[in-house]
Amino acid sequence: MTEQIYPWTEPEWLASAHTWIEQAVSRAGSRVIGPIEQPHVRPWSTVLRVPTSDGVYYFKAAPVPNFEPGLTLALAARDADCMPEVIAADPERGWMLTCDAGTPLRGSIHSEDDLHLLDPILPRLAEVQQHWLGQDDALLALGVFDRRVQVLPDMLENLAAQREWLLVGEEQGLSEVDYARLLGTVPHYQEICTRLMAYSIGNSIHYDDMHTNNVFLRVNEFGTTRLTFSDWGDSAIGHPFCSLLIFIRQLGDAIGLPDEATDTPEGLPPVLQRVRDVYLEAWQAYAPHTDLVDMFNLAWRVGMVSRALSWQAYIAAWDPAFRSKYAYYVPAWLGEFLLTIEEK
Repeated sequence: MTEQIYPWTEPEWLASAHTWIEQAVSRAGSRVIGPIEQPHVRPWSTVLRVPTSDGVYYFKAAPVPNFEPGLTLALAARDADCMPEVIAADPERGWMLTCDAGTPLRGSIHSEDDLHLLDPILPRLAEVQQHWLGQDDALLALGVFDRRVQVLPDMLENLAAQREWLLVGEEQGLSEVDYARLLGTVPHYQEICTRLMAYSIGNSIHYDDMHTNNVFLRVNEFGTTRLTFSDWGDSAIGHPFCSLLIFIRQLGDAIGLPDEATDTPEGLPPVLQRVRDVYLEAWQAYAPHTDLVDMFNLAWRVGMVSRALSWQAYIAAWDPAFRSKYAYYVPAWLGEFLLTIEEK
């Protein structure tokens, strides 16, 4: 497979995107001053870098699903200070033009000593999510993935019945033994979801692609730092604590911890427990710390299944030519879930 087969590498598509970008830049009172580059090409999206007289802008196209522009605008309406600064958007096509957000946090996290940088960031994410508690209808209307805790058990049962999605018996899929275990685990997953729903924190915006390459910092002309939570294209309505799953696992890798350090939420080393607690402290008005930790542990497992379901939704919407390269993500996340059940 080559990049040329992606729709956004075709000359006709690129010409249309360039025209839209130039018109949007002009409406914003600026102008394009150099070549528009294409640094990012994936089956699900592309990003173009646009040099303008007012600085660099970035164009993103993510048409399947296409909810990211509308969701970004809705998030910015409530929390403009930490959301992408949108210059123009075409929600129907999944197109969006934004200001340069600065430098990814990933370049600053290399060891345990760097984790203090997260202290102002994680509480701000919690605040954003608290603004969307109880807003199920509004989030569903924006078209985000439906990963509400109450619907996930039925979704897992439906996915588990589709052997072809789990590549059962194939090199990158579940073994027959693990597939049988998965089928037997569906009732236990229902129990996990039921326990999570019994707590006082319900569904909100689930930032399912939160990692340090999607968190940006930019120092402005006044010397203050602007935080941006970028790339909301994987987002869902779900339990907010699920958003820490990928983030904490990626942090463990960034600071040199072995993979097994983040296999289970109960087994997190103290340095990552502190990261967890920085986030949970922002939720103390909703529940005592012991309950928040229990919710976090439950949401970790809930989020693994949610992630598998979202990969399935993505892959099902793509041209079949792209599917085989990424299909392993679905059984991989379910395999990770089985590991947490086994070790607990």
